[in-house]
Amino acid sequence: MTDRERTALIIGAGVFGLSGALALWERGYEVTVVTSGPVPHPSAASNDVSRMVRMDYGSDSLYSRLAAEAIKGWHRWNARWGREVYHQDGLLLLSSRPLEQGGYEGESYETLTREGWPLQRLSSRSLAARFPGWNSDYYIDGYFNPRGGWAEAAAVISLLAAEVEARGVSIMTGFAVSSVVRKGGQVVG
Repeated sequence: MTDRERTALIIGAGVFGLSGALALWERGYEVTVVTSGPVPHPSAASNDVSRMVRMDYGSDSLYSRLAAEAIKGWHRWNARWGREVYHQDGLLLLSSRPLEQGGYEGESYETLTREGWPLQRLSSRSLAARFPGWNSDYYIDGYFNPRGGWAEAAAVISLLAAEVEARGVSIMTGFAVSSVVRKGGQVVG
């Protein structure tokens, strides 16, 4: 038993479960994470070679701001772990039609520029010069967001798991959770 007064049970050891465990531990909780298989789990959504990281979410400015904060977190993890697991290579968003209000690409461009992010608008001509691998006859409009990138998904899960375990979080594998038992307003099993 630890000197922590509050406890938390997290089901799933993916990126949300492990980062949630870390945040709760930092807030003074004793945390246990249960998951059905190994960490990272071969069939989990959080496991793969890479995952796109972007701020481009149409007209959803709240989600765009949250993603911008998350990118700052990715840079902190890079610094903390002493290796680059988030690669800020940029995001190229292209359209076969002119960017317009109501379209995902146009709404993303408008939302991010209104928030002050320096996007680089691309015409068919500038696309052909800068990104010759893309068909500039088909993709006639778009933009490059230098803040986008990708994360090494499986490496992130492995590093997070090692970090939470080093802090005293228990990760228990081999548990397939089908339901939780509640008593009063609390989960007891």
